[in-house]
Amino acid sequence: MKKLTTAIVAGIAALCLATTAAAQQAAEQRDSLLADFDLFIEYVEATHPDPYTPLGGRPFFALECQRMRGQILSQPMTKDQFIEMLSGMLSKLHDGHTWIRTAVSKPEVEGRVGIYLRAIPDGVIFNTLPKSQQQYLGMRLKAVDGVPVEKFIDAAEARYSCENRSSALAKLCNTSTYLSTYARALPHLRDSLTITVSDMQDREYAFSVPVIPQQQWQAYNSGTAFCFLPHDRRFDAGNLEYRTIECGGKEVMYMRIAGIYGRECFEYMYRNGMPGWQDNLSYFYNRFMSEPMPDDPEEAIRRTPAFSEQFADMLTEMKRDGSETLIIDLRGNGGGWTPITLATIYMLYGDDYLTANMGTRTVRRVSPLYLEKINSTLEQFNRSNGTALRLGDYILYDDAGDGSPSDIGQVRIRFIDNAMTASRELLHGLGGKPLYRPAQVYVVTDGNTFSAAFHYAFFLRRMGAKVVGLPSGQAPNTYMEQTLFTLPRTGVEGQISNCLQLFLPADDPRAKTFTPDIVFTPEEYASCGWDDNAELVLLLQRIAAE
Repeated sequence: MKKLTTAIVAGIAALCLATTAAAQQAAEQRDSLLADFDLFIEYVEATHPDPYTPLGGRPFFALECQRMRGQILSQPMTKDQFIEMLSGMLSKLHDGHTWIRTAVSKPEVEGRVGIYLRAIPDGVIFNTLPKSQQQYLGMRLKAVDGVPVEKFIDAAEARYSCENRSSALAKLCNTSTYLSTYARALPHLRDSLTITVSDMQDREYAFSVPVIPQQQWQAYNSGTAFCFLPHDRRFDAGNLEYRTIECGGKEVMYMRIAGIYGRECFEYMYRNGMPGWQDNLSYFYNRFMSEPMPDDPEEAIRRTPAFSEQFADMLTEMKRDGSETLIIDLRGNGGGWTPITLATIYMLYGDDYLTANMGTRTVRRVSPLYLEKINSTLEQFNRSNGTALRLGDYILYDDAGDGSPSDIGQVRIRFIDNAMTASRELLHGLGGKPLYRPAQVYVVTDGNTFSAAFHYAFFLRRMGAKVVGLPSGQAPNTYMEQTLFTLPRTGVEGQISNCLQLFLPADDPRAKTFTPDIVFTPEEYASCGWDDNAELVLLLQRIAAE
């Protein structure tokens, strides 16, 4: 692993939910659906490390395939219905890296609701409400139309292939303004929802929110006066931005990492002709860059910040100022490229990182889709890895560490020469020593911390960092890595995991939910007014008191 009451927009009197995707689309040709379905199953069986066990074993996987094929044969089916059927099967894998990327043209249930939620350790709270209902800010959501909130969390977990409860809570919050989020667990739908909340003393209150037709949603939001929970602006930073924060007479370095992307991975994808690299670069520009993406790919890549260079600049500033505490904020970070993080861990710990036992295992499936992804043939793959694998075989990677090898110099050279980094010269110059090693490193996570961001948090903790906040949405023991596919007849696109990662023993309590070392209590959250950045505010208070 080294390698937002009762405020109602005038004129809204009824629920707009009768439109379904099926009513808007013609049925697809049955032969096309069957051909794409058979290819879909072929891709899943050839690429995924184990699609059988989550469905009860190989016979039950086959029975599910038979049922779905019979569904195509027995009734007309639209493209949206086809997408929903495939998505329903993949959700049973509880694999956050395996899903259908093509969205349906319309949700089965249309309409929006002014429900704005945020996850906390023991549930979800309202963080935005109309001024007429501001007294309910910070209160826990208990029920919707009498249905307990747990039912909606369960529905989110099933719908979005969640790997643990923290991910389900995050998905509920991320989709909380969509009526369809609640329709999955409600027996009946009306033109408003009755919301039950509770305060810190478990006293319950109820209020109503209207259902807003989709076409009036923007007017509702712009025409309603809202109130919000507090928001500490000390932590308003962009991706890879860092700043020093005064903390009880101490100086603490804060770095925000919103995505595990940088010039290093874009250069690698471009140089190796990896499918989808343009989409990755476009995503990065749309989300993280303040300028449009240049048409010339090399210029576009050159203008992106290098992950390792930003991190090195931050550590250099810490070293100059003698700062002893580093906070790395990975909240909301959905991942990216794990390899670009490894050089920064070396900057923090030097040779201690190279000899550390991470205790991780990764099993990769060699498949046609995987080889296409890495732009390689099976023969080239075998030559590069010194293997004699066939399609469908697995390759195991262990990171048990190297202890204290006598040839640490050679280990170091190999690591640096093979690192996905823009700071190779700097790394060689360190001679095995850290660029700067803070006395304490904290990593802040939440239910949206996923994939490569989870890896970063996990590896840093192995090196002594403390994880703070909410559990990551990814499980330590899970499936990993996205391998893209397109079904040619319907044009449906998706992705399938091609790895199984085992980071902890199966019986470890953290194997599915990586509980942070520091989890704040509801009373502590309430003490800072349920601030949007409560985890960071409370962490600074703890650091100042030490």
